[in-house]
Amino acid sequence: DLSNRKYMNKITVFFTLILITVSIFLYKGLHYDPKKIESPLIGKTFPKFQLTDLYTKDTLTNSNFLEKKTIVNVWASWCLECEREHSYLIQLSKNKDIDMIGINYKDESSEAMGWLSMRGNPYRIIIKDSIGDLSLDLGVYGVPETYILDKNQIIQYKHIGPINNQIIQEEINKEKEELQKERAKQQMMYENNRNRNNLGQFGDCLLYTSDAADEED
Repeated sequence: DLSNRKYMNKITVFFTLILITVSIFLYKGLHYDPKKIESPLIGKTFPKFQLTDLYTKDTLTNSNFLEKKTIVNVWASWCLECEREHSYLIQLSKNKDIDMIGINYKDESSEAMGWLSMRGNPYRIIIKDSIGDLSLDLGVYGVPETYILDKNQIIQYKHIGPINNQIIQEEINKEKEELQKERAKQQMMYENNRNRNNLGQFGDCLLYTSDAADEED
C-alpha cells in the first residue's frame, strides 16, 4: 500500500507539472502579438546606407534624416497589405512633429511611382531599395513593416504588417510618458540641489553671525 501511494504521488506531481507547463504556454500564446517584434536593432542606430531617391535619383544617406521623430515605412506597389495602411500614412504625414520616410522594397520604379500617383505620397523622401540590402540590414520579414526612430536615428519600435492610429498613438504616448517622467526627475533633482544650496547659505549665515558675536565679546 505504501509503495502504491508513493507511485500515485509521483504520477500526481508529474501531471501537475505538465498542466502548469501547458498553462504557461497558453498564457504566453494569448498575450503574444506576432506583429510587434522585439528586433535586435531596438535601441541601436539605423543602419548605414547609400541608395538613391525613387523620384530624383539623388544619392540618399543617413545624413538625409531630420533631427526629429521619424517613421520609416517599408512598402511596395505589389504589396496588398500596404493598401490597408496607406490612407492612415497620408493622414499621419500631416503631423509636423513627425518625419515620414519610405523604403521602396524590391519594386519597379515606374510601378511604385504610378501606385503613389493614384493614392498620394505621404513620404518626404523615398529610399529605393531595389536589391533589398537595407531591408536585410533592418531585419525586414516582409512588407509592410514600420519602424519608429528618435531624433538621433535610434530605432525605438518595429511593427510587422499594416499600422493604424492606435499602434502609433500607443508608442507616441508611451514616449510622452517617459519624457514626462524624465522631466519630473530632473525637476526633483533641481529642487533638491536648490534646497541644499539654501541650507548651505543658511549655515554660512549662522556661522557668520556667530563669528560676529564672538568678535563683539
